[in-house]
Amino acid sequence: MCVSHGLDPRFFSEAKQRAAERALDTLYEAWVKKATAGLEKPTSMWPSTPAQKRTYPIITKDGVVDGWFGQLKDGKPAPWPLGGANSRAERFLKNGYERRALVPVSYFYELQDSDRKQWWRYQHGEDLLLLAATLQKGVLATGEKYDCYSIITQDPPEQLARIHKRTVMLVPPEHAQDWLHSTSKTIVAKIRDAAAGLQAEIEPVHLEGKPA
Repeated sequence: MCVSHGLDPRFFSEAKQRAAERALDTLYEAWVKKATAGLEKPTSMWPSTPAQKRTYPIITKDGVVDGWFGQLKDGKPAPWPLGGANSRAERFLKNGYERRALVPVSYFYELQDSDRKQWWRYQHGEDLLLLAATLQKGVLATGEKYDCYSIITQDPPEQLARIHKRTVMLVPPEHAQDWLHSTSKTIVAKIRDAAAGLQAEIEPVHLEGKPA
């Protein structure tokens, strides 16, 4: 389960930007314009931190939008626990959601299953990670409309299973465009398999206390 994620300002080095630009193609420049604001705090659904922001720039097949993390129900965030933050890959492959997104981050947080107290920060060096997500429409009581995104999860590789029974589905950069545009369940299944290899390279870092 992923309930918090963000972007490290160090990502915006020239070399890292070039790599991301190749993966995200023409959508990259629009995403950077939105992503450079508000990097000091992660986007979070954790209920004890209501001041955390719930919107984040995401990439859809139609362009870059400020997505709402989780679902909106009756004009307000869906209730905890979870609140639509995550969607299971198995359900996704069965139902074939057509509305998909990429959530570019440089880290995300997981809470350890065994005691529900220890937090871990997941990252791949300083590289950009592309989290797979599904989309649905949502409206706040104020009338503001959002594309609400749920991060897709699947079984973790062995070195991450000791922390949490699920982990996010990471889209390898070379599969970014297929993830956004392909309607083939076979291709989507191949992307999921490729994600497992990338997950095995993740470097979890234990935190002293919960995320800021």
